[in-house]
Amino acid sequence: MQALGQLGDKAAPAVAPLLSHIDDPALQAGIIDTFGHIGPAAAPAVPRLTELAKNGGDLLTTILPVLTGIGKGAKEALPLIYASIRDSSPDVRASAVTALASVETDDAQGHRRDCALRPQHRKPARCTARR
Repeated sequence: MQALGQLGDKAAPAVAPLLSHIDDPALQAGIIDTFGHIGPAAAPAVPRLTELAKNGGDLLTTILPVLTGIGKGAKEALPLIYASIRDSSPDVRASAVTALASVETDDAQGHRRDCALRPQHRKPARCTARR
């Protein structure tokens, strides 16, 4: 799997076959790591990565850096990243901030800026990430 990661975008055809084995405990960590090295071409894996991260455990700390590697193609994971910024673990929060900088689209950055500039009397809950 390490060789696939070194191929970067050229490994895009391997994403679907890798996803079919992601639930195998013996392969899971290696597959997840490989997606981060493949980069933006691994974007089709983001829904499954997000689902795995939400199941808890140590996978969140493994998956956030992978989302960083996928970059803007992982924008579907923004709600997970935003929630992780409020995690009790400093390591998770740090990984989430790094992922946010890599994943957040220009549209989402503008939306957050607009929310920050709104008057205080408005409910902050209305300012959430756009998908």
